[in-house]
Amino acid sequence: WTPENLDDLHKRFVQNPDESRASFTDKFKKQLDGAPSGTCQLAAELVYVQLLTPLKMGAKAKSALVDTVRSWSSAQVPFPDDLRKAFDRGLVSDQSFMQHRPFHLWYLIEVLRKWNSLAADERTRLLGDPWAFKTFASGVEVKACQPMREILYFFVHPSSFEDITSRKHKQALCETFGSRVTTPAADADQLLHQIRGVLSAEYGEGFSYYSPSLRQLWQTDAPEEPDVDPWTQFMGWARRFRETASFEKAEIDYKK
Repeated sequence: WTPENLDDLHKRFVQNPDESRASFTDKFKKQLDGAPSGTCQLAAELVYVQLLTPLKMGAKAKSALVDTVRSWSSAQVPFPDDLRKAFDRGLVSDQSFMQHRPFHLWYLIEVLRKWNSLAADERTRLLGDPWAFKTFASGVEVKACQPMREILYFFVHPSSFEDITSRKHKQALCETFGSRVTTPAADADQLLHQIRGVLSAEYGEGFSYYSPSLRQLWQTDAPEEPDVDPWTQFMGWARRFRETASFEKAEIDYKK
């Protein structure tokens, strides 16, 4: 992840776009043809980072893609099992991670080049201050990069940001639960951090905004999530039924 390798990858990939109808793999291989082993390894690792997020792509397919890019390097670096295991679980069902991979990689390259230009004490400050890091990362603008940028906040500061890539979803959550915060922050991510502190007492530490019981409150038109097991779906609907205003009268009172 050195400036030299990043600059070489930038030259071969960003400055040499392939807009043909070929597959991502075929185009990427052509762009990296003849590249030093360090550039190929960097490319494989950035693909790995980009693949950590999508739910709609299986672990085997993710590993296969990383292995393909790794194979282009003349110096093979092992792919540790614990890193492969991270592919067993994705984060969000955002199609952008399937359709806009080149733009996501472009964004990561630009962020890292900018990061390498910073002084060591400034990097330390950004790694210690989540909101300053957001300002830094949001200062890099690339076409279709927004989902990758949102999840990068979470990767670097997981205790401060949500694993949510949709700004629309973040806004809906703020509108639904913002009133629960005494002094709400103006920034959506900071407000979500405040909301999590409030809702944790009710829904438990580490709750997901996409759990059925919560999702129905802020996204009433949400489709069924195929990634959620049937029992969790059933219990979510059972709770929703139990909490309706007519439940006591319609289901209990007449029996008594």
